[in-house]
Amino acid sequence: MLHLIASLHAERITGVRIGKTAPHLFLTFSNGQTLVLNGSDTYYESWAIDIGLAPHRADATIVAVPGDELAVFSGIGEQVED
Repeated sequence: MLHLIASLHAERITGVRIGKTAPHLFLTFSNGQTLVLNGSDTYYESWAIDIGLAPHRADATIVAVPGDELAVFSGIGEQVED
């Protein structure tokens, strides 16, 4: 797994999607490979991703939280309501 992640480090992300029944994160890379991050756990956050429009700045953070749910926070740390 470490080798796979290291080889994808230099690749550009060309697609991002979140599963419909559970918040699994699918990242598609320029070489055609897809990395799937499990988003389902009863007790722990599974993954978090920062979304930014400007380099080195997070405008929002999406977190896969317990119970197959997503939480979205603005860049100033406030939770965004549905």
